[in-house]
Parts: sequence; structure tokens; C-alpha cells
Amino acid sequence: MTCFALGSLCALALMACAAPPDPLPPPAADHHVHIRSESGGEVLPRAQLIRGKRPQDLVRGKQGAEELIAQLDRHGIQQAAILSLAYMYAIPELEFSDEYGMVRAENDFVATQAARFPGRLSAFCGVSPVRDYAEAEVRRCAEELQATGIKMHMANSDIDLLQADEAAATARIFEKANQHGLAVIIHLRPRGRSFGKEQAQVFLEELMPRAPDVPVQLAHLASGGVIDRPALKAGQHIAAALPEHDNLWFDVSGIFVRSRDLTSDTAGRRAGYSKRRNAVELIQAVGPERLLFGSDWDALRYEDTLRPLQQGRGLRRSQLRQILANRAPYLPD
Repeated sequence: MTCFALGSLCALALMACAAPPDPLPPPAADHHVHIRSESGGEVLPRAQLIRGKRPQDLVRGKQGAEELIAQLDRHGIQQAAILSLAYMYAIPELEFSDEYGMVRAENDFVATQAARFPGRLSAFCGVSPVRDYAEAEVRRCAEELQATGIKMHMANSDIDLLQADEAAATARIFEKANQHGLAVIIHLRPRGRSFGKEQAQVFLEELMPRAPDVPVQLAHLASGGVIDRPALKAGQHIAAALPEHDNLWFDVSGIFVRSRDLTSDTAGRRAGYSKRRNAVELIQAVGPERLLFGSDWDALRYEDTLRPLQQGRGLRRSQLRQILANRAPYLPD
């Protein structure tokens, strides 16, 4: 037998003996999903167009808890945080004669849907912190709706944390959430503005001290879904301060997606929606113990988000296991 043939046989034997890696478990929880009422389903496409989505990518129609539960069951996920889109009624380009009434109705819808599946779904009210009804709505969500938390969106609300009055308004909502025991999820990246360490420092110095007693979760690894260099620098700046904030978490929603062209805030950042190398670098900076799985369903499908994360190129399987196993403290036992 030739040396080449012998070497081939040895290689085949080694391949046969090599055990495949253990399959990764499903996520314990999805910390970033959205449902919406009929009204929300009508307004959402308008909001998406303002944010730069292409017409063919728009998400439309009502989406309730039953559809979500079916998806969770299909993928073996036990719990989810459902985030109200009520903040989008305050998008400056949209005008409604009864904006606060629509905000209330959207938050009511999400809270009612979550109540149908106690222990599995946790409701987060949506609110724009710069609206004059924001503090009242936070109180109502805590006292009347028994919500788990609130969700704020700096891009949809067109908030610039470098503007002192807007930062102060957002800080007040952090404080009100803390007073009422509500967790906070925040989409930190603003719309159409520069982003980096300066906004990250405002978040750390002016917002986080107002909510020391409740979990705070940064959506999309503190980005808008794309980990470009500015988002990487902002996230790394926050990650360096994690030892001072044991109540601070990052979610990975929208970060690892299939490598097809998806639309981000602007057409100039449509290079597959995920800057994987930057995302992996930021995940390493944060550490897997502070990372939460999130899908951004149904803006993204589980097939687009869960499988790429489980493949985890650039991450150790032990890190992936930890991320998938993590559960935020705001979820019920």
C-alpha cells in the first residue's frame, strides 16, 4: 500500500472517530420580541419607511401572543419579553390627533396578551421619554397594567442624548421606572446622528445612576442592529464600566443574521446587516455572562437569527452556551 493510500485511510479513521460537537440547547428565553395591535400593524410600516426600510421589507398587520407562543414552542424557548411598539406613535414625522390614547391602547394590548400566558410572556410598555405624558404612562404601566418594564427607543423618538434637555427627560423616566420597580430596555443609538463614546458616557453618567435597583438592558448590543465602528466603540466604552453596574445587560437581537441583504437605518449600512467581526469583538468585551439572547421577532425570523448565533463563528461553544442559557432577572422563576 502506498504512503498516500495509508495516509488517506488514517485520515478517514480519524474523521470517523471524531465526535461531532454537542448540539447547543435552545435559548432559555427570548429577551427581545414584538407584538402589535391592529393599529400598531397599520402604523409600523410608516415608521419603518421613515427609518429607511425598503418597501419590500416592511412588516405589516396585527401580531398577537398566540403566534409568538407557537414560534417559541417550535424552537424550544420557554419565555419571552414582549416589547410594545407604543413609542412609535411619538415619531416626530407622524402626527396623531390622540397620540396618548393610541400609546395607552398599544400598551394595554401588549399587557393583555402577556396576561394570557403568565410565566411565559413578560410585558414591556413602550414610551417616548420626551413626551409630557411619559411619567404618567410609566406609573400607569406599573400600577394598572402590572407590566414588567418599559422600552425606550432613541432613534424612533428622535432623541439626542447630547442635548441636555433630552438627556434629562430620559433620565427622569429611568428614575420613574426605578421607583416603580420596572426594568428598562433601551435602544440607545440615535437616528441619523453621529454615535460613539460621548453618548455612551451620557448613558453611564446620567441614566444608569437613576435606575440602580432594576435591570437595564441595552438592545442590539447598544447599537441599532449594525455593529459598525462607532457602535463598537460605544459598546466597548460601556462594557469597560460593567464592573460598576451589576444590573446592566446587553441583548444580541438583530446582530447575528443570515448573510442576506437586510436594511438598516440608512442605505449606506446595508452590508448584510451584521458586522460580524465587530460583533464578536464587542461580545468578547462584554463577556457572555452579561449577554442575553434576543431575536427581534417578527421583524426578523428565528431562522434568520437563532441559527447564525448557534453557529457562532469566532465564539467558543462555552460562550454560546452561556449566552443561550442566560435569563434576565426580570423574568419570573
